Amino acid sequence: MPSDSVRIKNPRHTLRTGCLHGRFLDCLLMKSAGDFCSSATQKKMFYFDSRMGICQPFMYNGCGGNTNRFDSRQQCLDTCKSVSGSARPSANGSPWVLADKCHAEKFLIPNGKYTECRAELDCPEQHDCVNGVCCPQRKLVCSLPEDNGDFADGIDDKPRYHFNTGLNICMRFSYYGINGNFNNFPTFKDCMAFCGPLRQ
Repeated sequence: MPSDSVRIKNPRHTLRTGCLHGRFLDCLLMKSAGDFCSSATQKKMFYFDSRMGICQPFMYNGCGGNTNRFDSRQQCLDTCKSVSGSARPSANGSPWVLADKCHAEKFLIPNGKYTECRAELDCPEQHDCVNGVCCPQRKLVCSLPEDNGDFADGIDDKPRYHFNTGLNICMRFSYYGINGNFNNFPTFKDCMAFCGPLRQ
């Protein structure tokens, strides 16, 4: 096998590529925000996430970094589309659902999947068994850092709210549509209603 052939493997697909050249190899590099420097300012750019098979935004610091860095999502897709293969997620809605089983609260559950339970012992740490499912405790939900999630084709970023423990208030952020964490509420009111009791 030639030295520049690479076998790309991830949980969703396996793709064999032969004789990789040029910018195609850039798609396999890890994201690098680069270094801060006096001659440049931060800029929104895109990198190819080979694990997810999609192009995602990030803030480039201006100097250094690597070549997995594109000026636009389209440029990233055009360069890396043969790597993405079947790994690109479906745009048919977000894999998050309202946590209607968890005290009817409105934080979001990753991938819309609950862990079923009959008793507290069935649930992971910092979760309670409520209505037959494991629900994250308030302290866990509200202590998680802001997480924009991942960008997916056909899904626009949405304004959401997360609880900032340093400022003791809910703040707006952009959610890219998939993945992320529990500290993700549809409105400021929902966020404060759930996390407000933790304010000191």
